[in-house]
Amino acid sequence: MTNGVKIEAVGQYIHAFSVFEEPHPQYFFSYQIRISGPPASIEEQKNLEENKDEVPNETEQFYPC
Repeated sequence: MTNGVKIEAVGQYIHAFSVFEEPHPQYFFSYQIRISGPPASIEEQKNLEENKDEVPNETEQFYPC
């Protein structure tokens, strides 16, 4: 944890998608990353509510893992 922000990452090798042909074998990995921090203060929550149009939602480019 650094400055109250916690980052967790888990990597997994996916054998079924890897290609082992020479001279350039390819290895496929999948990663799950979780970033968390302390709860927002009341003032920060109000600012988020006021600026909610600036935060992408599920219909835009960011999707939950």
